[in-house]
Amino acid sequence: MKNQRLSLLAVVSACLLALFGCSPSDSGGSSGGVTLTGPLADVQGDWVTSCYSTGSDYAKEAFTVSGTNITSKADYYSDASCSTSTYRYEGTATNLTIGDSVSFSDGTSGYKITYDVQAFNYTTLSSSFTDLFNTSNFCGITWTMNIPASVLGKNCSGTAIPPKNSTYYNLYNLMGNNLLLGNPETTTYPTGVTGVLYVKQ
Repeated sequence: MKNQRLSLLAVVSACLLALFGCSPSDSGGSSGGVTLTGPLADVQGDWVTSCYSTGSDYAKEAFTVSGTNITSKADYYSDASCSTSTYRYEGTATNLTIGDSVSFSDGTSGYKITYDVQAFNYTTLSSSFTDLFNTSNFCGITWTMNIPASVLGKNCSGTAIPPKNSTYYNLYNLMGNNLLLGNPETTTYPTGVTGVLYVKQ
């Protein structure tokens, strides 16, 4: 049982970094009265996933791009129908910048992106996860169910979470109303995108 709990915490720690880039905030094609064009205009609006398996649990994600701001959320579940909540991630970022184009192995193309993290919160949504986080002193935080806690600048089971204003590097591949993102990095761009599909709403 102890090993299972430690494995679960390791997965949650890995998700802390992986999720933020799985999510590039208010819909619309303008920012501050300036009309957006090109790739930045293409990613504006709301994007969501269906319920999918992470390998250890299940998740549904959503993010919104508004101008150069990003808000993102991921809810985690213990069941394949995504009905029994366990914990939630929420984040915000600013200064979304779209850089050079990149080509992928399937012949499609996308772009490099960067953004600066502003908020990175975790919320436990079940008593068992709250107990697990507290028993393991996860991120050095005293967890209360349904109360968000910031993990910026924390060490969470060996995963160092960057502080506020840290820059994330990522890639995206946009195909019509479907979008794929990479797993974000803090020092360099990832080498490709994941299989998690975001659909524009």
